[in-house]
Amino acid sequence: MSTFRDHGYARYHLTTTVPFCFASDLEWSANLYHIAINKPFNPGGEAAIFELANGHIGAFLSKLATPWWKFAERLGICFIALCCMYAVIKQRRNVAVWICAGIVIYLALLTGPVSDARYRLPADPFIYLLASSGVVLYIGSRSHSTLSPRQPFLYRV
Repeated sequence: MSTFRDHGYARYHLTTTVPFCFASDLEWSANLYHIAINKPFNPGGEAAIFELANGHIGAFLSKLATPWWKFAERLGICFIALCCMYAVIKQRRNVAVWICAGIVIYLALLTGPVSDARYRLPADPFIYLLASSGVVLYIGSRSHSTLSPRQPFLYRV
């Protein structure tokens, strides 16, 4: 029987796709700015995902928490991801939700080992659409507003 660890490239491909979701837009923008003004930019060494891939959990966690602005951005990205998952779960019979989620997953798997913030830009509108749908559905289910939690935010196709 074949297991996940027997497929070395599949594991490598999925592990290196993680920066698609958690790459820092702020760091990428700062890097572009420093390149434009011909000033060296030192982002702080190797990415944290390499520490996790090598099994150094402590180093991975310490790199996640520093600097503070990267940590705050990652928390925001986690919140957006949770909102996206909530929208997909609550609207699982909605074709438009699966189209948006499919486009995001396809673009994430397509970039694979070269994942970065700039390759996530085409997927950002779909991510934000799903996240906003999840927020509206959550607020609608918690309050007695005019928006019913059963009323789809993304209209059925």
